[in-house]
Amino acid sequence: MKKSLARLAVLVTAGVAVVGMGAPSAFAAEGATPNGRGSLAMWTTGAKQGVGAPMETPSTVADRYAKGTLVAGPALSIDIADNSTTDADTITITGTTDAASVWVNVNGSTTAASVTGGRYTVTVPAQRGENKITVAATGATGGISIARRTVTSTNFGTLVGSIRDAAGDDNGPGTYVYPTNDAFVDGAFDIDKFDVYEDGEYVNLVTTIAGDITNPWGGDELSTQRIDIYIDGNGTDGQPFNAHQGTNAQLVQPYSVTVGGSGFAKPSVVDRRENHLGFGELLVVPKTHQIAFTVPRVALAGIDLGAAGYQVVMTSHAANDEGVGNIRPVYSKSYWDNATGTDHAWVQEYRFGGGAGADTTGTTARDTDTRDPNALDILVPPGQSQQDLLHWEVTSPVILPYVALN
Repeated sequence: MKKSLARLAVLVTAGVAVVGMGAPSAFAAEGATPNGRGSLAMWTTGAKQGVGAPMETPSTVADRYAKGTLVAGPALSIDIADNSTTDADTITITGTTDAASVWVNVNGSTTAASVTGGRYTVTVPAQRGENKITVAATGATGGISIARRTVTSTNFGTLVGSIRDAAGDDNGPGTYVYPTNDAFVDGAFDIDKFDVYEDGEYVNLVTTIAGDITNPWGGDELSTQRIDIYIDGNGTDGQPFNAHQGTNAQLVQPYSVTVGGSGFAKPSVVDRRENHLGFGELLVVPKTHQIAFTVPRVALAGIDLGAAGYQVVMTSHAANDEGVGNIRPVYSKSYWDNATGTDHAWVQEYRFGGGAGADTTGTTARDTDTRDPNALDILVPPGQSQQDLLHWEVTSPVILPYVALN
């Protein structure tokens, strides 16, 4: 009976829904228990009560854990640091305890740890992004101790190559200025690095930015950015080719495929003839400032990822009526400066300034002058400058190069 009560105690304190005395089916959200009162409720599957109907808490359990004094828990430590990062596909959780049994829950899956000589250990799969870890230990007298950690996994597969970008160049040709609204945090459009990974049947295209990734407008993990990735697997010269509509730029030669998306548009793989080749998935890792597009390898068939050229264009996401191609236009600095106190006061809050033109409902571009690129940051080959590449007053439309992986 003492062991059964001790087992129940672990489940109550950790917030675990159970049936009988087996292994826990899941660890609930922190602070939650099945009946919402911090005590245990057994759940019946009997026809009389109805599936999932709560039954009365057993009196022995209620007396000991809901009404009585909580028994002191065993010693428990966890070695892994909180808010740490790993690039592995598993997490090994170790620590010390004087408890006889330890259970570890990671992302809703619970595993019994091996306990030997005062130490416990267990290795569990890591999901990409954030992993929530809860360790629960049961003492000989029924007391429970809980430890929690968060570990972020950046295991995107086998690295094909990377491209570094200059810091602090999220200003287009050097003249663009951020909107004033708090939704546009510093560095949110500043590309720091671009990585390509192969992961079995998938390819992960990962853009790391300098600033924090926020989601003020309730998108799928991010709100303010749109990213278009152009992949040139041809390796031959060609005529300049239009970039995604609304970018106001061209690629130096036709791309093989482009992968574009945002928090409001699922990443999509399209070839130069506008044939749709497949959808990808978006994963955002706020801790490491990473935005990943995961696409099927078959959608990139025939492309040697290691030898291909790449261009990443960072723009400001637009709703359907805010700019063509779901890209917000960059307006002239004089128009942007003088918008305060007018019917267009929102321009300074929600649009970049320093380009050309003003807002208009007369075109789908919502821009009276589309000579300037709406690209806030791009990848730049060695020996060239972004200021020169995006200098629209010299050449319009501007021509964007491809960059080789390192």
